Amino acid sequence: VQRSKEELAEEVRNYAAQFLPEEKAEEILRNEAADPELRLFVKAQESQVQTELEEIQKQFDEEIKANEKIKSILIRQKQGAVDYTDSLSFAKELGVSLKKVIQENISEEMLPDGKMYYNIAQRLLEPMIKQNYDLVSKQCEATQNILNKKADLGLKAIVPEYNKEKTASIIDYISNAEKVTNDDKYSQREKSFLDSLETNAKSVVDDSVRKNADFHYNAGLRPKIIRTTVGKTCKWCQSMAGVYDYSKVSNTGNNVFRRH
Repeated sequence: VQRSKEELAEEVRNYAAQFLPEEKAEEILRNEAADPELRLFVKAQESQVQTELEEIQKQFDEEIKANEKIKSILIRQKQGAVDYTDSLSFAKELGVSLKKVIQENISEEMLPDGKMYYNIAQRLLEPMIKQNYDLVSKQCEATQNILNKKADLGLKAIVPEYNKEKTASIIDYISNAEKVTNDDKYSQREKSFLDSLETNAKSVVDDSVRKNADFHYNAGLRPKIIRTTVGKTCKWCQSMAGVYDYSKVSNTGNNVFRRH
């Protein structure tokens, strides 16, 4: 029985609200027997998301190329004159740049029901977060190799693995997946979501420090972790500043490695 125009319109609205997983959308596009109107709608939505992602990536690349702090760090990196404070600055600039382009390209008005549903968030955000990881981890690898060489260590830098769980938690948060009621609008979580992109980029530096300290410790060395404060910080962060033997703070979840 052929569905009425009203029923088809309702199905289209449901699709717009929930946004189909990529594999389901492809299934509809491959199915020649599917409603022509639905197929056209799905194709248009897929095209819109892809166009949006390409625009975000383009603007992000332009932001990076124009960033004077990033340029300066990469120049000093070539000169062998960087340390992990530079890596942290590098990660912060990338995080801020990603926040900016997301803010400029995504708004509550453009989202279905004013919400960033899971499959929209996944397709738009995952590639960008992964790109940030690639850039930051590559810079950290260069920094660690420079530090190893200065210390006359014949060791290669260890690159931390891409943390899929952190990416998933960001996507879950902004898509409201963790809420049963699912009532939040995008604007209600936008600021904390955008801040998490910067924090996530910085966490790659933390992971690199920890991985390499652990590698050095297992190689029979005695690495130290130096935690410093920059600018105005809270009392807790001030209390955590200091020099620590890695062997005493190496346990998972230690506050020395915690961001606040």
